[in-house]
Amino acid sequence: MARNRFSHSERPINSRRESVVIVSRHGEHRPMRGLFPSFETLRQDTRFGLRQLVKSPGMTVLAVLTLALGVGANTAVFTLTWAVILKGLSVPNPDRLVEYVMDSGEPTTIGLSRPEFASLQHEQRDCEGLLAWMSDRVALRLDRRSEQAPIQMLSGNAFQVLEIRPYLGNFFGEDSGSGSGEIPVVLSYEMWKREFNSDIGALGRTLYVSNEPVTVIGVMPKAFEGLTANLHPALYLPLTFADRLYGKDFMESPGHFVLYVLGRLKPGITVAEANAEVMGLEPGIRRAADPSGIYLNQFFKKFRLRAREGRSGISWVKEVYSRPLLVLEILVLFLLVLLCLNTALVMLARVCGRQQEYAVRSALGAGRNRLLAQVLVETALLIIPAMALGVLIGWGFARSLTAMLGAMGNASSMDVHPNALILGFNVGVGVVVALGVGLWPALRAAGTDPALNLKESDRSVASGQLGGWAVSLQIAVSTSLVAAALLLGGAMVRLRAEDSGFDVRGTAEVSIELARADSAARENIVGNLLRNVLQKPGTLAAGFSGTQPLSGFFGASRLFGMDSHGNVHSDATVLSHWVSPGYFNAIGTRLLRGASTAPVAQGAMAQCVVSQDFAATVFPGEDAMGRIVYASTAGQPDGAVLDPKAGCIVVGVSENARLVSLRAPAPHVVYNVIAPLHDNGESRALFARLGIHLIVRAKSDSLAIAALQDAVEETVPGAQDVRYVTFRQLEDTDLVRERMLVSVSGLLAVLAILLTAIGMYGLLMRSVLLRTREIGIRMALGAQKGEVVLAIARRTLFDSVTGLVVGEAAAFFLMKGIGHLLGGPQPMNMAPYLWSSAVLASVGAIAFLFPIRRITSVDPMLALRAE
Repeated sequence: MARNRFSHSERPINSRRESVVIVSRHGEHRPMRGLFPSFETLRQDTRFGLRQLVKSPGMTVLAVLTLALGVGANTAVFTLTWAVILKGLSVPNPDRLVEYVMDSGEPTTIGLSRPEFASLQHEQRDCEGLLAWMSDRVALRLDRRSEQAPIQMLSGNAFQVLEIRPYLGNFFGEDSGSGSGEIPVVLSYEMWKREFNSDIGALGRTLYVSNEPVTVIGVMPKAFEGLTANLHPALYLPLTFADRLYGKDFMESPGHFVLYVLGRLKPGITVAEANAEVMGLEPGIRRAADPSGIYLNQFFKKFRLRAREGRSGISWVKEVYSRPLLVLEILVLFLLVLLCLNTALVMLARVCGRQQEYAVRSALGAGRNRLLAQVLVETALLIIPAMALGVLIGWGFARSLTAMLGAMGNASSMDVHPNALILGFNVGVGVVVALGVGLWPALRAAGTDPALNLKESDRSVASGQLGGWAVSLQIAVSTSLVAAALLLGGAMVRLRAEDSGFDVRGTAEVSIELARADSAARENIVGNLLRNVLQKPGTLAAGFSGTQPLSGFFGASRLFGMDSHGNVHSDATVLSHWVSPGYFNAIGTRLLRGASTAPVAQGAMAQCVVSQDFAATVFPGEDAMGRIVYASTAGQPDGAVLDPKAGCIVVGVSENARLVSLRAPAPHVVYNVIAPLHDNGESRALFARLGIHLIVRAKSDSLAIAALQDAVEETVPGAQDVRYVTFRQLEDTDLVRERMLVSVSGLLAVLAILLTAIGMYGLLMRSVLLRTREIGIRMALGAQKGEVVLAIARRTLFDSVTGLVVGEAAAFFLMKGIGHLLGGPQPMNMAPYLWSSAVLASVGAIAFLFPIRRITSVDPMLALRAE
């Protein structure tokens, strides 16, 4: 037996065992071992990869743009998620903060009443301290200039619990602002910088908040932006100031849940332990806060005192948008999967077209890791610019979404600027996308067998190698995104189309702050404003309202009535609404019985109009006209005290109206009718004290706004803090959550359709190119064009149908999950599912059109001659 006498230099190349030998500039041989190449190898691979990408500029630009759109969508949604949900308070150790709320198990929660807070503060042991606060917008006067400014009123121990120090001056304490003493105020850093030019002389200055003088004693730290996310208060006042704004009786009522509460946990105590403690303390707290049981044991019985993580403070934006943002994150994840598949198929097609190149390199000594690294480098050259462009697109899109959300309160002040966390998250997403895009093609390249591929041309590679299952998955993902967009759009259309109980056409409203005017002036303004607006051209009706419709505000009152048999029927879910007689014609709410009239004489019992559902609850099976509705008396069972001063006589029954929100059911409403034009000065003063929301119906929205503007200018010339809004704008504002979901999901669906069309076209066209010889042979042997088309496209058609079926099933379960997240089941409507299938089938047909034309135009002789 002869021994192997080959020298090292003569040894045959074994592509599976030998590593690549790299010759450096100095002549030494450095073998590449492992997956990670040296710097010199990486530089060479980068230059080679750039040359390869430049050879196909169209494919390169398309791949970068598609990946950038996916990264951009993810950046936008995550940026909003950070601003709304994840961003913590700028205080030391925010993770130790816990929030106490009244939770009903639904998406929204309410705060605590002052008696509840006092009882909780006395009983709990898991926190080092509890603080309470409430927020509002008030009239602020400084140097004869007035504006509406957001404020927060905090308990005196708030700064100690938060562990923060003033930037300048001092903080107020526990007893500050109580009684008739001086009211201290702490400025926000931005307020101090903007209004006082960062002057230390601001300390000791006097401001007027709702006509109350307050004295500046300090400035907040620069980073502190308040305890209510995205509110950015200008002033911080003692919580006792609320007694002067709203009255001590209002603040002490166990039925007014106006306080938000945070606690700082003791070391070693968890949020779960704090929640377990408060659940045990709850029965005693409820008894101490509401001995009569009228409030906490009636309508609010379903609200339970709970503790939850409080690192972000309180945010109504978080309450409203946290679940929709989670839905968008899920949809963006679907889009990223689609993008990865699309780009991976493009890269895989390139790999399949370069089989001979990889075979030659493998035969010359390139190992699996070497080929794998080369393809991953080429993928990275696509991912890096796509990530940079995607981040820019994402932040621009986030600002656009913030502007949309700005239609509601202060959402437009959300911080959507780039930061290290968002950048880090996008880098992580980029790595995952890179692996998803490049790993499959790279493994295919690394698996090249030189013994086979050197004998074959790249045209002989079967189309099946391009991954038919990926086509099915692409179509399934796209079908799900299209169905989701159609279902969400349909839900918004249904909300707009359903009868709301009022008419938005040609209706507008103006809100005016009258706190700075004296009482006599306020009474005159109320009457004169209504007279003036009724005289304007195009005005059809006008009336006042105590609250703005579709504001999301809901206050539950407990009222009762007695039927003809003396039985008492109570309702603790009533929205008590102050209106003028012209309100119903102005807003378009129909009166089913009676009319809206003013009290006939001073001192007589007040009159009211009740909603249809309230009348059926309090006077079941009987006519409510002429009956009396009473307010419950604390400490007394309903019916024990019949106080005429706490009741009203029913003069009309109105249709139900969804005054709180279009997505919420119509509440039970009692409209307390007062007449600002009546001689009764008490009613005029009451309206002025409640604030002015003047509603006007005209022949068009523009005429309604013009009438309000002219009337305000004539009645209150130079008035500030005046806000005009049409009811169409109120409707859009109320449905801003749905608008955001529809806009983003619609954009994702359009991207999915385009990507699927491009992917299917590219895959089928590549299959046609690879099988040109086969097509020529078939046609030379007499096969008809239809038979050839069917033979070539059969697998793709099967994959497409499979994708549609899987996509419809996925869309069904996806929408069930989305319906659960958004707080209600989606209606069983098959139309969106059918439409999504029709859209994707049409896209597939268009994508097939050009490859099929290519098949039918093949000349058999030319195809065989080329081979």
